[in-house]
Amino acid sequence: MKGVPIKFRGKRIDGNGYAYGDLNYKYDRDIWIDDFEVYVNSVAQLVGYDADNNEVYEGDILVNDTGKEFEASIKGIITCIDNLCYRRYLDDLKHKKYYRLKGR
Repeated sequence: MKGVPIKFRGKRIDGNGYAYGDLNYKYDRDIWIDDFEVYVNSVAQLVGYDADNNEVYEGDILVNDTGKEFEASIKGIITCIDNLCYRRYLDDLKHKKYYRLKGR
């Protein structure tokens, strides 16, 4: 398994889309990503990359080659079939080809 950089995404308070980068705290209560203040409840960590090499963050919706939807998590994608559960990591190349970003 290759490493995934530690990176965050958050919705900017100024209304200009999302900020991407390092997570910082300022004034003991405000959360910033790089030089932009972001909404606390919008912050998500980079999980990995999908089959098309798009960045995938916590909470993003992925769809596999059969059309089944999954929510991305920093802990991987949990799949359960007949009470047998296993974890797939997006940066595991043998599984990456099956997942594509559907929405945020």
